[in-house]
Amino acid sequence: MEQDRPLESWKEISGYLHCSLRTCQRWEKQLDLPIHRLDGTPKARVFAYKNELDGWLETKLKHAQDSGEERLPTRPRLKKWLGVSAFGLSVLAAGAFLVLQRQLLPLLPLPEHKPTLAILPFENASGEVTLDDWRTALPDLIITDMAQSRIVNIVRITDLYRALVGLKLGEANRFSDDDLRRIVEKTKVDRVATGAILKEGRDLILTVSIRDPRTKEAPRLIRADFAGERGVFAAADNLSRGIKQVLDLDKRQRSRDIDRDVRRVSTASPQAFRLFSRGFRLAGVEKYQEGIVLLQKAVEIDPKFALAYKYLWRACMNTRRETDEKAYIRKAVGFSSRLSERERGDMAVLFYRDHDMNPARERAALERLWRFHPDDRFGGIQLMISYSDREDWGKALAVAESGLAANKQEMIFIAGIVRCLENLGQPDKALAVLNDFISAYPEHPYWSNAVLLREKCHLIHNRFDEALADLEAQRMRYPGREKFDIDRKSIAQIYRGDFAGAERELDKLLGQEDVSLNLGAIMLLRDIRLLQGKVEEAKALLHRGFEVAARGEESNRGLRLMLAVLHNELAYLHFMTGDFDEALKEVETAEGVLQAGTWVPMNPLSRLEVLRMKALLFLKMDKMEEFERLVLKVREIIAGQQNPKLMRMYYQLLGHGEIKNNKPRKAVEYFWKALDSTSVPGFELDGADPRFFYDLADAIERSSRTPDPRALPIYEKILSPLVNRLHHGDLYARSLYRIAKIHDRSVLDGGARAEEIQNSRAKAIEHYRGFLNLWKDADPIFAAEIRDARERLSFLESR
Repeated sequence: MEQDRPLESWKEISGYLHCSLRTCQRWEKQLDLPIHRLDGTPKARVFAYKNELDGWLETKLKHAQDSGEERLPTRPRLKKWLGVSAFGLSVLAAGAFLVLQRQLLPLLPLPEHKPTLAILPFENASGEVTLDDWRTALPDLIITDMAQSRIVNIVRITDLYRALVGLKLGEANRFSDDDLRRIVEKTKVDRVATGAILKEGRDLILTVSIRDPRTKEAPRLIRADFAGERGVFAAADNLSRGIKQVLDLDKRQRSRDIDRDVRRVSTASPQAFRLFSRGFRLAGVEKYQEGIVLLQKAVEIDPKFALAYKYLWRACMNTRRETDEKAYIRKAVGFSSRLSERERGDMAVLFYRDHDMNPARERAALERLWRFHPDDRFGGIQLMISYSDREDWGKALAVAESGLAANKQEMIFIAGIVRCLENLGQPDKALAVLNDFISAYPEHPYWSNAVLLREKCHLIHNRFDEALADLEAQRMRYPGREKFDIDRKSIAQIYRGDFAGAERELDKLLGQEDVSLNLGAIMLLRDIRLLQGKVEEAKALLHRGFEVAARGEESNRGLRLMLAVLHNELAYLHFMTGDFDEALKEVETAEGVLQAGTWVPMNPLSRLEVLRMKALLFLKMDKMEEFERLVLKVREIIAGQQNPKLMRMYYQLLGHGEIKNNKPRKAVEYFWKALDSTSVPGFELDGADPRFFYDLADAIERSSRTPDPRALPIYEKILSPLVNRLHHGDLYARSLYRIAKIHDRSVLDGGARAEEIQNSRAKAIEHYRGFLNLWKDADPIFAAEIRDARERLSFLESR
């Protein structure tokens, strides 16, 4: 449709807005005009969506409207303009400019404390059947209106109805003081609003009482009179303003709050809204089919009812009506200018993430939602995750801290802050955040998650005793969960070098009915074998993993992803042993498993891992055309994700291509680019990928053809606790060997002082011993390295 076509230049955007190009550019900087760029950089080509521009114009022209004490001037009638003098025109133009300037003032910062309110179903005081629907529809209309606000937190319709159903008050007509106290405790609000609708002749009278039932504070009353159903929209707008005034909110804050007329963020049809209210509530308690019927009737009455389309989409998604789901979400997006910023924001995020598959527009929608509602839980969480996935830790931290300020006990923001601080090199602050949360909220439902995260932080900094103490604390608190903690205890033992102890623990999980526990144990045992250079035993474990996975449900998405991982890991083991044909079979199987799932676009990293493995295989098999094709495919996927940090995979493949072409110095350039984009310790705090470090160090040595001291600090990074020592443990062991060789070479070089030679000798011995301790029983394919290490160690120890 023409309305859906984006405006693809500043010229088209300024023409649509009927203003100059410079004005548009100024509005983007000062007033958040919704402008997008193809790759997110300032110099990139711009584009914009008409419905977003329409919504921006309407929001900016409406949000300065006061809560009834001030009214913006109405537009003069055309006939009055015809007789105005030139002087009059200039005066009016100046006045219009001042009015527009006031209307377009930027939003104020959020108040330090936002009152929270639950608006309960009203009482049908007249007992008339015709008012029964309005006893819930009218409070829903006020909730819909007040959900726009930046200065009041309103319990949303579904959340409130679920809370009432949980308290067995879902159908209550009136609420006792005890009921109100229970509702306040359940919904965690400051106040509740109750009301009664009374019919007098053709007029309706609504009285609303706002109070805190936990205190003896006198209720604050608001009254609205309106004539028939058509008056409910104006009544809802007036009541919303009155509620903000009753809550003693600052007048300046109220005058600058977002407050479009409720009919402009819902519908102008009373009948459509009544049907929407009933259908929405039914869908909210999982009575989807009944809810869908009512919502469909609502959009039949008002075909542009965006809010009803939005929740038709959600209901159809939950009932797996895929065709209807896609149709309704596109309808909602098409009419999104008739949604509030909050409703439009979370819908746009999910649309661009799950339907349009456009990460750039998803992120733009999140950033817009966060600008208007920086305390919105959904928007904050999703934007924090988006920035974290891009490894933009500074921006992710800002969002997480803002989200936590408004959601004091939200564990997901705590976890986000900790990950950001660790990746920004501030581990002490990260630990302090966790300690404060664990101490302050010992009864929090996610207390265990916080302790688990602290345990991970201890592990990546080699604080093994503290990690095991956290594990024991959880065992004491949650007895009977031992089998779920075995893998965590095993990881701590592996980090400590106690492989035998880790294997004893993991053996307890093998044979369990739980497929995920079995597979987790198998993967950890595989990690131990690879760390010990026992590749054939690692292969056997992965084959055992296939047998376990066969017991799981084929529809399980997590299991399908694990199957792809198993096949890709087996391909890597065949790659190590030179069985390239077998490796190619496994990687193509992994690719097939991923392609079979409709959820694959949500897992770009899994697909990139498989393509990386396949490309390296083609390189080893001298299939250069296939290799180059896959390298371009990797770049294409990364460009689609618009995540610059993922370009490390592309640069890594280019580096391997240069190694194949016998250009190690050029390879070093590419491997440095790859490493520069690698986060340490990474998103899940399991440590950075050691492959990027090892490839660079190896290329540096190839460029000099001897053990090169310049590679030493890169190899040493692989031994750091901030780099993943479990996955690709073969690189950990080989790094010990390469470090030993570099120090060994320093011992042989002449010209060094005796003290330096002695120090290099001690370090060479230390690292040879560490290598042999791991690979003393390694597979025969590593015999040459093991023999060399033993001979050199024997020589150095004899001196």
